[in-house]
Amino acid sequence: MINLLKRVFGKNAPSKKEWEQRQREAIIDLVLFGMYADHLLSLAENQFLEDEVDELDWEAPISCVAYLSTAIHRVRDIEGSAEKRAAFLQSIRERLGDETGRQGALLVLEDLFASDGKAREEQAVLDEIRAIFEKGA
Repeated sequence: MINLLKRVFGKNAPSKKEWEQRQREAIIDLVLFGMYADHLLSLAENQFLEDEVDELDWEAPISCVAYLSTAIHRVRDIEGSAEKRAAFLQSIRERLGDETGRQGALLVLEDLFASDGKAREEQAVLDEIRAIFEKGA
């Protein structure tokens, strides 16, 4: 992820040390949300998640593995509820911080979707998230 952000934002890209823990958690939540977008979990998407997690400088009191477990439950819990989904995506938006963080997260999500071929459902999710991230920007 950091390498992707550096390609896009150049020297202004945040380094691993500059990301706050809430931003790291938001990226994981977003990637998991994206993985479930087409209701098909692929090996490529799983590998993408593992690669993203490996690049993060985890600084939370709980392990990254424990965070992933609870995050998966959160993502599954919002399925079928428009209100929960909207609140979840808004929470991700807020935790990502400024426009640079949100744009970087969108690029990560695009890379996730491209990892196994973008499905129609994934494009709709990307458009939805883009609209939420741009709201009030």
